[in-house]
Amino acid sequence: MLHLDQFFTDPDLAIRVAKWAVEPMGFLAGKRFLEPSCGDGALVRGLIHCGVRHDQITALEIYASLRDVYAQNVGNGFDPQPEFTCVNFLKFASPKVPFDLCLMNSPYRDRQDETHLVHALSMSRRVVTLCLASLDYSQRRYDAIWRNARITRRVKLKNRPVFHGPDCKGNSAQYNYQVLDIENRMLPHKFSAGPETVLEEIW
Repeated sequence: MLHLDQFFTDPDLAIRVAKWAVEPMGFLAGKRFLEPSCGDGALVRGLIHCGVRHDQITALEIYASLRDVYAQNVGNGFDPQPEFTCVNFLKFASPKVPFDLCLMNSPYRDRQDETHLVHALSMSRRVVTLCLASLDYSQRRYDAIWRNARITRRVKLKNRPVFHGPDCKGNSAQYNYQVLDIENRMLPHKFSAGPETVLEEIW
């Protein structure tokens, strides 16, 4: 039976990541957003906090049991809320029109981070992901990702992020994390930082 770890993003970090992801986009009207493993809704709430409309967001989650938690967190002060669609993201079909931004904190065990990221890039112009600090350095393991994508911006987190959820075993993550802004090489993108440029900052 498939089991994906449930580590929910800290609400304050989710808002900061969402702001960082949305800022380069400028005018948001008409843009389409994807959260492929929305969990308790922290990143979706972050997008709404940044001015993204509920009907611009596609929120997916494999565990139907999280529907009520999601509704409580995202629906609090936001009416209507982005629809919660219960589906395994890896079986979610790519839409005809790609998403402008996928914002994600995907599971990472058993190479789930790789498979989720590859699938997200198949349907998105950009992916901003909260991920393991080692992801972009394991070139052989992650070759499938970098064949058709490149990093344009990176945030290095000084402290390991605080997660919560059923699979957490402490107050902070067991590994170092970063936030990556990844551009789909196969789709034109006007916010490109240049052929070899990776803009870095530390939080």
